[in-house]
Amino acid sequence: MQLDRIEVPIISKEQQIIGHVDAIFRERNNKDCIIEMKSTNSMAHFNLDHTAFKEYLRQILYYLVLSGLEKAYLVIKYEQHEQRFFKKDNEGSLHYIREPSL
Repeated sequence: MQLDRIEVPIISKEQQIIGHVDAIFRERNNKDCIIEMKSTNSMAHFNLDHTAFKEYLRQILYYLVLSGLEKAYLVIKYEQHEQRFFKKDNEGSLHYIREPSL
């Protein structure tokens, strides 16, 4: 994948709202689409009801409206791997096991 443009400013017609799209990608059908990249330290993967996930989607929707484009990709990089409780030792410390990446 080759990104055509990165950190692309987008401005509303009324010049009142400004945003910066992380990247614009031209697909094989010659249509541009937005790529928005996020990273999180969340220990669990987001579901559709997660507040941060909803905020990411809202931001992408604003970008779609401002840019006039019809398609966007949301890329989320999880900096932490999910962990599960393993044991509590004699000193009271909690120990977790990092789950293998999928």
